Parts: sequence; structure tokens; C-alpha cells
Amino acid sequence: MKKKIFIPIIAVVIFLTTVSFKNDFFEIAKQIEIFTTLFKELNMNYVDENTPATLMDKAIHGMLEDLDPYTVYWN
Repeated sequence: MKKKIFIPIIAVVIFLTTVSFKNDFFEIAKQIEIFTTLFKELNMNYVDENTPATLMDKAIHGMLEDLDPYTVYWN
């Protein structure tokens, strides 16, 4: 009796996890595409000279600065 209940519950949990992962993956991919487009435009058209490495370091520090004081990025 327990086996009849356990297997469908596991199947539903796996299904919901997969659906949630696909939604998160789509959102991440969309945000990375926006970031990449902006990064390319800044590298090609920004008035002052910047290196891609400097721009990326500043972007990473800016993202982490908004999280909490304990998350750091060492380059």
C-alpha cells in the first residue's frame, strides 16, 4: 500500500523539479543574453577607453555588492 502512494509522489516531485529548473534556466539564459548585448555595446561604443577585463571586474563587483557584505570576489 505504501509503495502505491510513494511512487506517484516521487514522480510528481521529479516532474515539478524539472519544470522549475527549465523555467530558471530560461530566465538565466535571457538575462545573460541581455548582459552580453550590453557588454558588447559598451566595449565597442563607449566614449572612454576600457578593457573588457576591467569592465567585467566592475560588473561582477557591482552584482556582488548588492547581495550582502560577506560575498566577495577576489581576482
